[in-house]
Amino acid sequence: MEGKVISIIGENTIAIIVENKSKHPLYGKVVKREKKFLVHVPTGAKLPVVNDVVEVISSRPISKQKKWILK
Repeated sequence: MEGKVISIIGENTIAIIVENKSKHPLYGKVVKREKKFLVHVPTGAKLPVVNDVVEVISSRPISKQKKWILK
């Protein structure tokens, strides 16, 4: 899954936003939906900056909200 970095929360945590576009079944208009995820950055990995596009993978729950890890 790919997302855009919107903020750096701590040493090992970033927030990304993932955008999905789909066509409305009845009206045909393209609807844009956004979802925010918290992502764990492993120790020793380079911390991305805001507006970078990053790829994340699913992992075991690291905390209550962090269930994704930077690839």
